[in-house]
Amino acid sequence: MKTILFIVLAIALVSCVETRNRRATIDSKSINPISESTRNDIPPAISTPPSSGDELLIDGGTLKVPEEIAHCSWSSDGERNFKTTTTHLGEYNICQGKNNELDIYVQLKTPPPNIQTCMIPVYDTDNKVIYIGEPRCFHATDPKTVYKVTVLKNRSGYSSFDITGVLIMLDVPYYFSSPYPQQPIMLPDAYIHCANWLDRYGDSSYCQVFDEAQQFVYHKFQD
Repeated sequence: MKTILFIVLAIALVSCVETRNRRATIDSKSINPISESTRNDIPPAISTPPSSGDELLIDGGTLKVPEEIAHCSWSSDGERNFKTTTTHLGEYNICQGKNNELDIYVQLKTPPPNIQTCMIPVYDTDNKVIYIGEPRCFHATDPKTVYKVTVLKNRSGYSSFDITGVLIMLDVPYYFSSPYPQQPIMLPDAYIHCANWLDRYGDSSYCQVFDEAQQFVYHKFQD
């Protein structure tokens, strides 16, 4: 008899958009791609909160896990069975859907209050991480909720690349050391600047500082 997997959680479809237009290839040990800016003009992140119709909540809390993510681990109580632990995000589960590589599902044990979490799809080859789509952000509020984020492969020249992992970072300000301006900079913006600077000038100084701060997570999906 085929086993049907049920767990107590809610599935939410959440998205917000931040456009990135420039490409970069980054060494896996210093993971940093993205777009356009200059040293003293780092643009702020722009995001659009999901509409109320985007959340699919089930009365009673019991929901059949979709087949495309039934192969992954999920927490039914928001306390146990979180597979990955990192300093930046805490404990979390993440899964790439089987039916569509653009669909990424994530569950956070300790959702950051009033802070968005951003994911950037990447392709990893020969120890290089290539950014292939703009960041997509979501606002997690419930540890028993699995959030579905549909990422994009819209970077010119890279739309045919497979998504092999994601970069994950909180949309929060951070003080980086020189050569960054000595002011708080939103993490996605700092990442954008470092990647653009590396891509344009071949200068990895910004990316080295960004990497040393360790304010991000690189999650590679299993083959």
